[in-house]
Amino acid sequence: METLISSDAFGPNSRSACLEMLTLPALRRLQIEATLLRPDPIAPLVSLVSRSGCKLQELCITNSHLARDRYQTALPSVASFIFYDIDDEEKLGW
Repeated sequence: METLISSDAFGPNSRSACLEMLTLPALRRLQIEATLLRPDPIAPLVSLVSRSGCKLQELCITNSHLARDRYQTALPSVASFIFYDIDDEEKLGW
């Protein structure tokens, strides 16, 4: 799987635990709602990339209130970061 788009459509019980169950060595693009990464939005992403050994090229975070540079510092190998608010989601085009 090269592209994963994840939202909180399954409710609050589908939080970052769903990422902990995945190993995606071919993952190149990830779009995820920040609400799925609570309480720590960085750790589940770093864990997924490390565990998978993937070469993530694009990370899109929707509805994040965390400073962008925190993601960039934690995941320096990711080439492109995209941040959207809930009102911008229709512009994603994935």
